[in-house]
This record gives sequence, C-alpha cells and structure tokens, in this order.
Amino acid sequence: MNDTFRFSRRGLIRAGAGVSLAAPGLGAGAQSASAAVAVTKRFDLAEPSYDLFRSKDTHGARVQQSFAFDWKNKFLYVATKRSGSAESDGDLCINKMDFDGNYLSYMHLDDFGHGVAFAAVPDGSDTELWIECAANSGGYGTALAPITYRGGTTLGSPAASAAYRPIAGASE
Repeated sequence: MNDTFRFSRRGLIRAGAGVSLAAPGLGAGAQSASAAVAVTKRFDLAEPSYDLFRSKDTHGARVQQSFAFDWKNKFLYVATKRSGSAESDGDLCINKMDFDGNYLSYMHLDDFGHGVAFAAVPDGSDTELWIECAANSGGYGTALAPITYRGGTTLGSPAASAAYRPIAGASE
C-alpha cells in the first residue's frame, strides 16, 4: 500500500467507534425548546383570510406587483407595471387608494424597475415612497430612491449615481 495514503479501513473503524461512543454525550445538556406564544390583537391565524384589495380597480389593466401602507395618512399605494410599456422598460404606475380600497390617483415612474417591493413613509401630509430605481436592461431596479408621491404626474428615474445603493455593484 502507498505510504502517502492516510486513511485505512482500520483507522476509519476506530474513528467511527470513537464518534459513536461520544455521541450520547453530545446531547446530554440539550433540552427541548418550547415557548408560550401570546395571542396578539393584530392576527388570529385561526380566522379565515379575505381578499381585500386584489380585485380593486387601479389605473391601467396590469397586475398588482406590490403594495405599501402609509398608516399615518391612511393610504394604500399599489405598484403595477405601467400599461403600454414593455416588461423590460421598468415603467411603473403607483396607485393611491384609501383604506377601503377606493382608487384615488396614480403617479407614473419611468425607468424605475419592476416594483417588486417598496415602502411608504409618512412625511407630514405627504407620503415618501422608497422604491427601486435606475432600471437595468431587464427592467429591474439597481438602486433605491426616496420620492414624494404626487398624483397625476410622471417622474423619470434618478441617475444610478444619485440613488442609494445598499449593495455596491448589485445588478438588481
């Protein structure tokens, strides 16, 4: 047998026997974990769910991509791909709705991204949206930008250099 070969059947059997003898001791201090989970006022998972906003009308006939709530000003913002734009364009339509799901207004965002997720941050009576921007050739945002929602307007994406890049060099 080659002297440089370090493993032998006998060595492996010894190692296996050592591990099997040590195994009972590995769990000696372990205990099962348990915790009481308090019932919250917000969610009761035993109750049925309801489709609150998905069937509501928005500006344009595109599927809802994501949504964000402005709890202070009581508005729901829904991102959809902009009607008439190609999937790779990164053009969005942000729909403003009240908490009953009634459509109020829209804002077009050109070259921002797919609208996969965004945040609505109250700013007095305005709402600042933190949303992807600087769309790549596939239409996905490469950075983030805060924009103030202004109904009935169209906004072009800020240059990638002017936007916030949480992950340097991210392609999406």
